[in-house]
Amino acid sequence: MPVSGLPESHWETSYAHIVMERHQALILSPVFRGIRRSWLRMFSRRTPFASADEWTRFSALWLDEHEQHRRQLETDAALLAARFAVPTWHILPSLH
Repeated sequence: MPVSGLPESHWETSYAHIVMERHQALILSPVFRGIRRSWLRMFSRRTPFASADEWTRFSALWLDEHEQHRRQLETDAALLAARFAVPTWHILPSLH
């Protein structure tokens, strides 16, 4: 049993459930959908990337060539993270 006195599975389940609910609210949000549409247009795409690997291959080159867009992407992710209380590392893959 962890130091807190609660079973470890309680923390895993609670955290996962909270993040899942917040992430679902993020995905359904008109604000998120608008930002996502904007970024997909910027990347000349109609649909999100099929996988994190595909996004990583694309972004490594694209973001290096477009430093101003990198800063805006980080700003947009931070805005959504604050609004939905979800870490930015959950938001970035969802945007693409």
